[in-house]
Amino acid sequence: MALARAEFLDDETMAELHILRAILAVERGNASLEEILRQEVPG
Repeated sequence: MALARAEFLDDETMAELHILRAILAVERGNASLEEILRQEVPG
């Protein structure tokens, strides 16, 4: 989940929240793990 870390360099809590939301999306079937891992880190 490099994308979450890249987006929230100075805020560990926000990075963890982003990761949790991604996990919940996979669990609910709203996204696949492949879709989430395919996201690219901006910059």
